[in-house]
Amino acid sequence: MAPVPEAYFPSLDKCFSGDVQLLSWKRAFLYACRPEIYSDDAGSVLAFLSHPESVQVLSRSLNPFPPPSAKTKAEFESKTAATNAETTTQVSYDLKEIKSDALWLSQKAGIDEITALRIAVLEWQNRPAARLLANFSKEEATSLESAVGPGSFRASVAGPNPLEILQQKTVDEDGADGFSSEKNRRARLSDMYMLEKSHILKTSRKLLSLSLGEKIPGQLAATQKHEKEATLRDLGASIYKGRSRGDEWAKYLQECIEATRSRLTELQKTGGWLSAEENTEEIEVLWKITAVEDILHILQILFLQVQVSSDAPDATVVLSWLNLMQDCDFLDMLQVQCDEPDEILTPIQALVSLTTLALLKPSVSIPAIINREQPPSKSTHVPYFLSKDIGQITEILLGSSFTFYGVSPAGFAFGLVLNTLQEIALFDKETREIEQFHSAVDSFNSNTPTAGPSRGSDLSLYEELIDCARTPKANAEQAIAIFTSAEMQTRTFDVLVTLATKVGSSSGIDDQATDCWIRVALLDLVRAAMQFLEYSPEILQSVLHILKGAKPESRWLEDDGTFFVCDPRHVFFQSDVLMERIFHIARSRFPYETGPFLSLCRALINNSMRDEEGLPSILTHLETMERFTQVVSPDFQGYETIREDENANLVSLLQPLPMFETSSRRQVSDSTSNNALVVTTSSIVPSSTIGQVVSDSKPAVITWHHQYSCLSFLGSWLEEWNESGGYSLECDEDAVPEIIGLFTDLIAASRDESIQSESGSAAKRILEMASDGLARQSDIVSVVFEIFERSLHTIGSRGGVGVSLDCTIACTQFIRMLLKILPSRVWPLLSRSSLLGSDGKGGMMTVITSTIETMSGEYPFLLACIDLYAAILEDAASRAVMRRSPSSPSIKSTVASDWSAGIPSHMMKNAILKYTRIMVDVYSSNAGWRFKDLGQRFKINATLADTFERVLYYAFATDNDTNLDAKVTAMFSASAIYLLDVLRLQSTEDIPFNPIFRLIVAGLETPSTTYLRYSFLMEKQTRSTLTLSIKLLQAAQAAKSPVSLLEDQLFKATPVLVKLYALQDTYRHSVVSLLDILITSAASNSANEPPSLVGHLGAQSACLFLDILAQFEKPLDGKPLLLAIWHLLTTIVSKRQQWLAVYILTGSSPRQSLKKDVTKKDPTMRGAPFLKIALNTLSNIEQINPQVALSLLEFVSHSQENWPWATPELSKHPNFFNNLISYVSKLQISSLPVTSQIFVTRIAAVTADLCAVYLHFAKEARDQSFLKTLIPLVSWFSKDAVDVSAYNTSLHANLKKNFEMRYPGCKLQDFKRSSLEARPLGRDYYYDMKLSEELLSYDFAWAGTRNQGFANELERANINLSLVEAQVGLLHSWRFLAVEHCSDFMVDREVQKSMALVARSCLIANTRGVPQEAIFERVQQTRVDFAQALVQRLVETGAKGAEVFGLLGAVWEAMRARRATYEDALVNDDVEHYRSLLNVLFLALQFHLDGPSRSAPETLNKKAELSSDLSLVVDIVKTIVAKGFRSLTAYLHEQPEKCTPKDFAILTAVLQSCLRVKNVDRLYEHIVYQIEDAETARYATTLFSWSDQFIVAGEPVYGEISISFLVKLSTIPMLAEHLAVEAVLVNLSTCRLTNALRQPKGFGPFDPVPSMYRIWTGGFLPLCLNLLYHVIRTAPEVAAFLNQFDGQLSRAADAFAGSRTIALATPGKSARHICLSMASEAYSLALITVILDRFREAGPSIGVDSQSIQELKWNKAQVKEDIEDLLERRGMLRSRIVATSDKETEMLRQKPQFAESGAENRLEEKIVAELKAAVACLAGGEE
Repeated sequence: MAPVPEAYFPSLDKCFSGDVQLLSWKRAFLYACRPEIYSDDAGSVLAFLSHPESVQVLSRSLNPFPPPSAKTKAEFESKTAATNAETTTQVSYDLKEIKSDALWLSQKAGIDEITALRIAVLEWQNRPAARLLANFSKEEATSLESAVGPGSFRASVAGPNPLEILQQKTVDEDGADGFSSEKNRRARLSDMYMLEKSHILKTSRKLLSLSLGEKIPGQLAATQKHEKEATLRDLGASIYKGRSRGDEWAKYLQECIEATRSRLTELQKTGGWLSAEENTEEIEVLWKITAVEDILHILQILFLQVQVSSDAPDATVVLSWLNLMQDCDFLDMLQVQCDEPDEILTPIQALVSLTTLALLKPSVSIPAIINREQPPSKSTHVPYFLSKDIGQITEILLGSSFTFYGVSPAGFAFGLVLNTLQEIALFDKETREIEQFHSAVDSFNSNTPTAGPSRGSDLSLYEELIDCARTPKANAEQAIAIFTSAEMQTRTFDVLVTLATKVGSSSGIDDQATDCWIRVALLDLVRAAMQFLEYSPEILQSVLHILKGAKPESRWLEDDGTFFVCDPRHVFFQSDVLMERIFHIARSRFPYETGPFLSLCRALINNSMRDEEGLPSILTHLETMERFTQVVSPDFQGYETIREDENANLVSLLQPLPMFETSSRRQVSDSTSNNALVVTTSSIVPSSTIGQVVSDSKPAVITWHHQYSCLSFLGSWLEEWNESGGYSLECDEDAVPEIIGLFTDLIAASRDESIQSESGSAAKRILEMASDGLARQSDIVSVVFEIFERSLHTIGSRGGVGVSLDCTIACTQFIRMLLKILPSRVWPLLSRSSLLGSDGKGGMMTVITSTIETMSGEYPFLLACIDLYAAILEDAASRAVMRRSPSSPSIKSTVASDWSAGIPSHMMKNAILKYTRIMVDVYSSNAGWRFKDLGQRFKINATLADTFERVLYYAFATDNDTNLDAKVTAMFSASAIYLLDVLRLQSTEDIPFNPIFRLIVAGLETPSTTYLRYSFLMEKQTRSTLTLSIKLLQAAQAAKSPVSLLEDQLFKATPVLVKLYALQDTYRHSVVSLLDILITSAASNSANEPPSLVGHLGAQSACLFLDILAQFEKPLDGKPLLLAIWHLLTTIVSKRQQWLAVYILTGSSPRQSLKKDVTKKDPTMRGAPFLKIALNTLSNIEQINPQVALSLLEFVSHSQENWPWATPELSKHPNFFNNLISYVSKLQISSLPVTSQIFVTRIAAVTADLCAVYLHFAKEARDQSFLKTLIPLVSWFSKDAVDVSAYNTSLHANLKKNFEMRYPGCKLQDFKRSSLEARPLGRDYYYDMKLSEELLSYDFAWAGTRNQGFANELERANINLSLVEAQVGLLHSWRFLAVEHCSDFMVDREVQKSMALVARSCLIANTRGVPQEAIFERVQQTRVDFAQALVQRLVETGAKGAEVFGLLGAVWEAMRARRATYEDALVNDDVEHYRSLLNVLFLALQFHLDGPSRSAPETLNKKAELSSDLSLVVDIVKTIVAKGFRSLTAYLHEQPEKCTPKDFAILTAVLQSCLRVKNVDRLYEHIVYQIEDAETARYATTLFSWSDQFIVAGEPVYGEISISFLVKLSTIPMLAEHLAVEAVLVNLSTCRLTNALRQPKGFGPFDPVPSMYRIWTGGFLPLCLNLLYHVIRTAPEVAAFLNQFDGQLSRAADAFAGSRTIALATPGKSARHICLSMASEAYSLALITVILDRFREAGPSIGVDSQSIQELKWNKAQVKEDIEDLLERRGMLRSRIVATSDKETEMLRQKPQFAESGAENRLEEKIVAELKAAVACLAGGEE
C-alpha cells in the first residue's frame, strides 16, 4: 500500500520535532466557517482540505474511517519504524506508548491503524494545551485571587463560577490518576477520536453549503475572504459532484438516511463504544452529544441535497425516510444531555420537518403532474408521485401530520400533490368515460359490435395512482380533505413562521446560504399553495417571516452584504405567482391594510436589488401605486354607483376625496401657504375617480383606481399623525414604526457611493419623494425628528409603563442611517435631544434601558442606540478632514453643506462625550442585567469594546502632539481621556466592577463548536475585550499616564491569558500582543523590579505555555502571529523576565542543571529551546521569508546582548554564523523588490550587531578563525553599508505639496503615526494608512484613477521611509561594529585600506545634497563620527598609503559642502557637526606630517617635488584657522554660549599640524599672508586681554588657549616678525592676567589655579624663545618683559632648592615636588638666559644695543647647583617626581625609551633630560 501523503499525515519525525503540526478537523471546520479571520498565508488549510486523502475522507464523511486491515497494519508498522522516528531516551515522546495507544484506539473504534496513529499523534501534540487548560496551578490561583481578592472574585465574573475554577488545584501529575496516566491519556484519545470524526462530517457539510451559495452576478469585486470562500466552494462542489441528481443522488440520499438510522440506533445503546471498565460518564456524554450532532449535520446534508436538486426523489427514498422518522417519532422525543439542548434539538426538529417537506418537492412535483410527466422508460429512478407506493406515503403522513407538529407542512404539501393528482385523474376519468360513450354510440349507430375493449377503457396512470393512494383508513379524496383542511393550513403556516424565525438563530445553521435554502423551501410550499389558495393574512404573515428570517437582534451570522441566488427575496421577486397573488394584492389593499404591505416592501428590500439609478427595485412599485383602498367616512356622500349592470359594485367620485382627514392646524397651514396647497393636492383622490366597493359593511371599504406616490402619501400621513399629537384615529399607531422603517431601509439600500450624482445621492431622492406631500415648509427628516422627541417624552411621562418602543427604535435606526447622507441634520439633534440629556445623567436612553428593557430582558432599543453610537463615531472620524477643510477643492459646495456638522466642533466633542459616558456605564453595569438571549449581552459588550477601542485609536493614533485638541480628530479627545480615566482603575474599590477583567475571565468558558452561535459571539466579545485592553495600555503610554491598577490586574490575570491562548486560535494574536505590552510596561520603571511571569504562572504552566508558543503559527501558517510570537520572546529576554528568559533560552530552569537528585526534576520544555530553534532556522536563512528571518535575528541579537551565556550557544552551532555571514556578504540589495530591500537591509544591520557582540567572546576565546570568517562581511559592509541614498526627495516634496493643497485645513504630518502602536517597516510605517483611509476615502483623489491616488502615494512614501530607516540602522550597526573592533583588524594592510575607504565613503556621502529633514542631519553626523573613529584608529596604527593620504581632500570637500567656515556653522547652529569635521580634519592631517616614517602617496618610482596636498594646507589655514579664530573670538565676546574652549583648542591643533606638514615651509609666505590678512594675531591678543572675564571652572582657560595659539604662530619666522611688529609683548604686558602673574609669590603647578602657571611655562616662555630665535632685535623687549615677573623668576629659582637642606623630600608638601613642567620651565629660562647673554656679548654685530638687554632676574647659579645636586642623587629626585596630568600619569606607567638613561619610567626619563639640558645651558654648553 502506498504511504500516506505528507500533507495529510507527515512523517513522525517531523511531527515529533515540531516542524509540522497536524491540522485537526476541528480547526479545519472553524477555518471553513470563517476563513477571513485566519491569515493562512501559506494556504496550508486549503492545501490540507484539497489533498486527495482529505478529499477522500470528506467524500465518505458519513463513515469517514475505514476498518483495519492487513495493509493498514503493515503501513502502520512501516510508519512507526525506528527509521522514521527516534527512540532514544533524549526525545520528549514515548513512541512505544503512542503506538500502543493507536492500536488500542484502532481496536476499540474499529478504524484503520494509520487513522488511529494520526489521532494519537494529534493528541500528543495537543497535550501542552490540554494540560494547561485542565486546571489552575496553585501559583495561578494565588495570582488570580490577588487580582481582585477572594471575597469579590465571584462577583466580578459573569457566566462561569470562578471559585469552582480556582478550586481545581494542581493534582499529582505523576500519580496513577495523573494527567499522563494511561487512563487519562486514553480518555483524551477517545475525546479526540469523537471530535475528529464529528468535525469531518461538519466540515463536509460546511463545504456543501458553501458550494451551494451561488451569489448574484454583478456584486462587488471579490475580497480576500471571497477568494478563500471561492476555493472552499469549488472544493465542496468537487466533493459532491455527481450527487445532485440521478442514481448517485438517490444512493447518497439513502446513505444519509441510513447514517441517521445508525446514529439513532447507537443512541439506544448504553456504554458507548468502550467497555464498561474504560468508559466514563464524561466519555459517554460526549459520545451521545456527538451522535446527536452528527444527526443534525447529516440532516442538513440530506436537506440541502434534496432541496437543490431539480429532481423529485423516488418512493424508496421517501419511504425510507418516512419509515425511519415514524419509528423514532420524527425525533420529537429526542433528548441530549448538554448545557443548551435547544441549540441542537431545535435545528434537528426543524430539519426533520424541512427534510420531510423537501423530499416531497411540491415546487417540482405539482408542475410535473400538471404537465403529465411520465415515468422514465429505462431509468430506475421513478419520482415518488408516480410510484405505486404512494399509498404508504399517504398512510404515514396521515398518521403523523396531526400527531407531530413539524410534519404539518409536509402533510399539507402532500395534500396539494394528491389534489393535483386527483384533478388530473378526474379529468382522465371524464375523458375516458366520454370516449367510451362516443365509442358505444358509434357502435350502436353503425350496428357494429365492439371488436374488443377500447383504449378508453384502460385506467390512466394518474387514476391508478389515485387508487393506490388510498389507505385502510381513508381513500384519496378523504386524505386530501384531511391534508388540506383549515386546521392543517393553520398548523402549516404556524410551523412555517416558526421554522423561518427560529432556525436561522440557532447554532446548527452556521451560514447564510443554508438559512436561505431553508426559507426558500418554505417559500416553495407557499408558492405551490398559492395555486390553490386565496390571499389571506395568515399566508402574508408566513411570507413576511420567510422573507425576513430570524429577528435582527437574535441573528449571529455576520451579514457581509452577500446576496445569494437562493435568497428568498430574490426568489419572491422573480416569481410571477408570488408577485401577482401576494404582493400585488397586498399593494391593492393599501392603506386599508397598511402594516402588511409596508412590512412586505421592507422584507423585499435588498442592497443587490437596485435599478440603474441606484434606487431599490421595490421603489418602482411604491411610486406607481394604482389603487387606494380606504374606509370611507360615513359622513362622506360624494360618490355614486355606476355600471350597475356589471354587478361589480363600481362607484365614482362626485367630489375630491382627501386620502386622510387633516387636523385643524394643517388646514390653517393649507390656507396660508400657497406652496402647501400645491403639495396637499397629492393627498387627494380627484373627482370622477372610479372605485370598487370591496366591503359593504358600515363604513364601506372602497378601492379607488387612483395613481399616486406611496412615499409621498406616507410622508403626509406621518406628518398628519405627528401634527395630531400621535393620537389620530385616522392613522394606525402601529404603522408609524413601519413607515419610518421603510424609509430607513430604502435609504440603506440606496446608499452607494459609486452611483451618487453631483446633485445628490439616490438616498436623498428618497427623502425628497417622502417630503413631496408635506403641507408645511418642512421635510420628512424634521417630521421623524419630532416624532422621535415626542416618543421619548411620552416614555418619560408614563414612566415606561405600557409604552411600546417600536417607534423610538425605528426613529433611532432612521437617524443612524441619516448620518450617512445628511449628518448636518443629525448633529444638532444629538446636541439638544433628550436622548442623551443635558444633566449628565444619561438622558432618556438611560431611563428606557433601566426601566423597560432591563425588566423585560430584551434590549432592541439599547442595541439600536449602540449602533447609533458607532455610527456617530464613524461619521465624526470619516468627515473630520472635510469639516476641517470646508474650502477644499475636493468638496463640492452642496456636499459641504450636507456634511458640515452645523454646530461648533466643541459641541460635537461634548455630544460624543455624553454618549460615551452612557455607553461606559452600560459596559460596566450590564453584568448584573437579565438577558433572555445571552447573544444580546455578547453583542453589547463586543460592540462597545470595539467602539471604545476606535475612540482611543482616533485620539492617539497619529501626530505625537500632546495636545489632543490640536489634532484632526480633536472631537474624540475628551472621550478618550474619559475612557482612560474610567476603564483604567485608579482605586481598589473599583476592582469588582472592572468589566475588562470580568470579560477576559469569561472567555475561558468559550463553548465548543456544538454551541457555535455562542462560541462565535463569546469569541468576538473576548477578542474585542483583549483588543480594548491593548489599546488602553497603549493609549496610557502615549499619554504618559502613570501606571494604573488595570496593568497590575491584567498582569496578575496572565494565567487566564495563557489559557486563552491555548483555548482558541483566534485569541492567540491578541493574547501575545497584550502580554508583550504588559511585560514592556512592567519593565518601564527601572527603579523597581518588574513582577515575574513565572511567579504568576508557576513553572509548570510557564513551560506548558512555552510549549504551545513553540508551535508558532502552525498549522495555520499565519505570519502576523509568527512575528508577534518572536517579538514577545524578544521582549521577554530583554525586559528583565529572568526566569522565563532562562526557560526560553535553555528549555529548563537554572536550578535544573545544579540538581543532583535526577529523580525529581523541575518542569522543562518538551521541545527544543527557542534559541536553538532560531539558530537552526536561521542556518537556512535564504529559504525563509526576510521579514520572519529578521524577527528571529532580532531575538538572537537581544538574547546575546542581555544574556552573556547565550553567546557560547552561537559558537557551538556549526552553521549559524557561516551561513548568515555568507548570506549577507552575497546580498545584491538593489536587485531585490523594494519591500524585500527593507528587510534584508535590516537583516544586515542586525547581523552587524550580532557580530559586534560576539567578537568580544571570540577574542576572549582567541578564536582567530572567526576573524577570518568576518572578512567578506566587512568587505560587504565597506561597500554597501554607508550610503543612505534611498530617500525619494521628489516623492515626499510633491506628496506634501499636493496633499496640503488638496486638503488646506490639514498637514501631511497630521497623518504621521504616533507612538500609540509599534511602527512596522513596510506599507504602514510612517503614515497611518488605516486612519488615512477612514478620514480621506470620501475624496475621489484618495483612491485616484488606476490606483494612482493619495493612498498609493502614502504607501510609496511609507515604503521609501522604511528603506531609509533600514539604511540608517545599517549605518549605525556597521559603525558600532567597525569602531568597536576595527583595531583588532588594523594590523592587516587590506583592512587598513578598507577602513580608509569606508571613512572616505562617509565623507564623500556627506558632500551630496540631503533633504531638509532632521533624520538626515543625524545621518550626516553619524557618518562624520564614524569617519572620525576610523581615522583615529588608522592614525594610532600608523597607516600609510594613498588611501589614507586621500582622506584630507575628502574631509575638506565635506566641510566645504556643509559649512565652509566656523562663522557659517555658528550662524546656522551647526557647530557640533563642524567640530566633528574639524576633528576628522586634524586626524587626516597626521598622515601628512613630516617625519622619518612618512611616505609619499605617489608611486615609488616617481619623485615628488611638492606634495599635492600642500595647497589644501594653505586653504585650511586661511578658512579654518585664520577666519575661524576670528569668528570664534567675536562670538565669544557677543554670544559666549555658542563657543567652548574645545573650539579654540582644535583650531590650535589644526594649525600646529598644518605647520608640521612635510615641505610646508615652502608655502610659509602664503600662510603668513593669510594669517596677517585675517589679523589673527591681533584677535589672539585681544582674546587674551579679556580672557579673565570668561572663567571656566575657576580657570582662565581662554587665556591659556590664546597664548598657546600665539606660540604656534611664533614658530614661523615671518609670523614671529609679524608678532614683533605688532608689539605682542607690550600688548600682553597690559593684560589683567599678566598683572596677576606679577604677584610676588608667583604661580606654581600645584596652586589652586594651575592654568596660570601653564600660561607662564607654556605661553610666555616659549613665545619669548621663538621671538628671540626668529627676531633678534626683540631681545631687549623680551628681557624687559620677563623681568616684570619677579615672583615667577624667584619661584623658579627656588624650585629645586630643597636638596640642600633636607636629606629626603617631605611627603605631602607640594613645595618639594618636581613635575615635568617645572623641568621645562628651568630649561626654557636657562635657554633664554644663554641667548640673552650671547646677544649681549655680540652687541652691535647682530644689530642690538647690548646695554638695552637686561639681565634676567633669577639666580641661575643657585638653580644650576640645585639641579646638579638632584641629578647626582637620583633617588631623591625620583621621590619628588609627581604627575600633574593624565598624560604624565600614563608616562609614569611606561618604560623609559632608553635603558641607559637609568630612569625607572618615561616621565622620570623626560624630566632628567630636561634638567640636564638646563644644566648644559647654564654651564654655557650647547644642547
